Amino acid sequence: MSGIEVNQAQLKKLSSLIKDTPDSLFDKKVLELVALRQKNRIFVRTTGGRDTNSNPFTPYNAAYAKKALKTSVTDVNLTATGNMLNAMTQKATDKQAVISFTNNEAEELASYHDKLGAGKNKVIRKFFGMSESDKDDLFDTYLNETAKRLRKLGYE
Repeated sequence: MSGIEVNQAQLKKLSSLIKDTPDSLFDKKVLELVALRQKNRIFVRTTGGRDTNSNPFTPYNAAYAKKALKTSVTDVNLTATGNMLNAMTQKATDKQAVISFTNNEAEELASYHDKLGAGKNKVIRKFFGMSESDKDDLFDTYLNETAKRLRKLGYE
């Protein structure tokens, strides 16, 4: 099992910092903003034909594209109907932000593309996740929003 080791002195310091931290730093509006930003990153990346790590999706099989999509284009952007990506939503609580789907059909379709494999060849096109770049961006977003709140409270 992997994890982060923290010694007693670090825990004491962390506990003190958390105790003195204004509740407004944990405002769910900030988490909502972070979740919305990630949902948009997923949407833009996916409609651009790229997976979680910005690699191009495996193209559609030419026969499938011609029969099911009525096109010779094999580029993938996972928007054949638009129902799956348009059903993404975000929600924040006091402790976490969640990106999910508004209906079971979209969630099931996403699961096939992202985890189980779509089509007879079970092609996985990983789109519903976070890259290191996403994590960096979201952390920066969180820090910037938190810094704004600290300045409003008089902290510099």
